[in-house]
Amino acid sequence: MYKILLADDDYLVLEYLNKMIPWGDLGFEVVGLCEDGQQALNLVAEKQPDVIMTDIGMPHTDGITLIKQVNKEHPKVKSIFLTCFDDFLYAQEAIRLGSFDYILKETMDSESITTMMIRLKSELDKTQFNHKALNNMKFLIKENLTLLRSKLLERLLVGDSRVIADWLKKHEHELELDFTYRNCIPIISFIDDYEELVTSRFSADTLKFAVDNLITETVGRTGKGFCLFHKEDTFFIIYAQDGNVSELDARQAVEDINANLRSYLKLSITSIIGSACTFPEGLSNELNTMLDSSEQRFYLAHGSIAKLNESRFSTHYPLHSMDMNEEVKRLLIREDQVGLQDWVYHWATFISAHQFQPNLVKKWVLSLLLDLEKMLQSLQNFESDSIDSVVHRSIDRSKTAKQLTKRLLDRLSHDVMRMKEINHLPKKTEIMKAQKYVLLNMDKKITLSDVAEHLHLNPSYFSRMFKQHTNMNFVDYVNHMKMEEAKKLLDHTSESVESIADKLGFESKSYFLKVFKKYYGTSPVEYRQGVRIE
Repeated sequence: MYKILLADDDYLVLEYLNKMIPWGDLGFEVVGLCEDGQQALNLVAEKQPDVIMTDIGMPHTDGITLIKQVNKEHPKVKSIFLTCFDDFLYAQEAIRLGSFDYILKETMDSESITTMMIRLKSELDKTQFNHKALNNMKFLIKENLTLLRSKLLERLLVGDSRVIADWLKKHEHELELDFTYRNCIPIISFIDDYEELVTSRFSADTLKFAVDNLITETVGRTGKGFCLFHKEDTFFIIYAQDGNVSELDARQAVEDINANLRSYLKLSITSIIGSACTFPEGLSNELNTMLDSSEQRFYLAHGSIAKLNESRFSTHYPLHSMDMNEEVKRLLIREDQVGLQDWVYHWATFISAHQFQPNLVKKWVLSLLLDLEKMLQSLQNFESDSIDSVVHRSIDRSKTAKQLTKRLLDRLSHDVMRMKEINHLPKKTEIMKAQKYVLLNMDKKITLSDVAEHLHLNPSYFSRMFKQHTNMNFVDYVNHMKMEEAKKLLDHTSESVESIADKLGFESKSYFLKVFKKYYGTSPVEYRQGVRIE
């Protein structure tokens, strides 16, 4: 459906055109009725019409002036003039402006206007078809060029300088790249919020082509160079100038690129600048080093520019991580959304300050979410050893601490909603309170009598009710939850068996050992050493 704007200072003419012409059947939509040229001019920018049908003689801004201005700012807009016999000289001026046609008001009727609009639609359709064909051709050319340049990157990463030089010589014209320089600085860059961009605003190919075009144009203003995409959100910028090139030059180029990306595409890139090297001989080692160190990106803010360094992430698992898990559990049980948000904020600050190895952080988050999943399912009286594969994949594929933090917060918000739903399940309130009491007091000795007293119930009645609703004795439930906690402490900390027993409220180490062996068929020490009884 093409958009048409109608402009005439005679209201009756406007009404006639709007009501008597079957615009929808002809493939047009009337997007505005204007009684003077200035009003029409203001509406053009907002409505973006394909056609303007305008009277020549109007107050404030006449039709000729209107179309002259529109032609400057929107040259693809078609125009049709309405004129009287007395304005015939103006009609000739309209034709010189490239107007599609003109209509004499004295003789106009719906049939002749309909015939004219059928001709105009045919011309618009032909133009649109040609435009699409041209864009498709440009897309195919760009796609082939991108594929060829990806082969260049493959050869650069393999690193045989003789093969690279021969291949460059063979394909120099097809690559459409300028290799008239001896030194260059490689930059590895990452498109921020890539997954969100390709699901909401761009296709993967369109985003790649748009970024490539803008970077090539920006780099060409101050130096030489080109862009090579590695995969998905990751690409290299090879930056050079006539003569030597400095890190300061490369940094300024990336700043200019980011400014233009924000301005024109509403996105940013995070970049890490490598060391100056010879082209193409010295480029291979530098590119591989940058790929090996690409995790440096994890703690960088979006849009940052950093110098490549050998990232020395901490591989020390935080000793108090289990305490952190317990804090999250308590907040979740209380449905404390604000408290969880504060916790996530402090957690994000904590991991950034300690620069933990990214994969270690992701594993910790997955472990936390699995822990919470087990807790939520225990409140529903069924168990599972996994979390949703989509959640697992989103955590594992998080490229930055910021992205991981957002996904963790989203999942915790989801879990709060689940906790609210669990609390409204058709289940005895006393059972839910008892289970929450256990989860919140894992560090204490928990007896049936204590919980019954907490709930103001007779111990025998509470025992029968708990078994009836959970198919498990209360003592077995307590031991089961504590043994799950013991297993995690053995897996993820170096705490002694005595310390773990005390931490879980066991009055004696011997009883702890007895319960542990009952559940897992092996002692805690043997379990820690890898002994498992299937």
